Amino acid sequence: MKPKTRRWIYFLSGSGLFTAAVVLGLLALQQNVTYFYAPKDVVTQNPSGKIRVGGLVKPGSVQRLPDVITQFTLYDDGGEVPTVYQGILPDLFREGQGIIAEGDYHNGTLKAETVLAKHDENYRPPTLEEDYRYAE
Repeated sequence: MKPKTRRWIYFLSGSGLFTAAVVLGLLALQQNVTYFYAPKDVVTQNPSGKIRVGGLVKPGSVQRLPDVITQFTLYDDGGEVPTVYQGILPDLFREGQGIIAEGDYHNGTLKAETVLAKHDENYRPPTLEEDYRYAE
């Protein structure tokens, strides 16, 4: 076999192996992807499977049920997503608070596996908060 032909065989087989490795890597990553949605996007797109939804907890929607189950509604200016969570909620969880819930979305309800509460970005230590109140 000529050296030029051998180089082409090596190049094409190497390119094929590299392409196969990239495709397999992308397929493996696709299974672990979790998409982030706002409540209005969930209402309009109606996704299925595992998603993350970020929004505010609607005032008056929090219901605490037996077996540490909590039902609440995530909302924004364009939609509402009923959410069910079983477990202990973060300390910052409350009505009107911004949260991110991750879980399975089926039949119009998010069954959250994880709830993350977002804190206010205007943090002041408690000692400064007292001084701030007196200054007003």
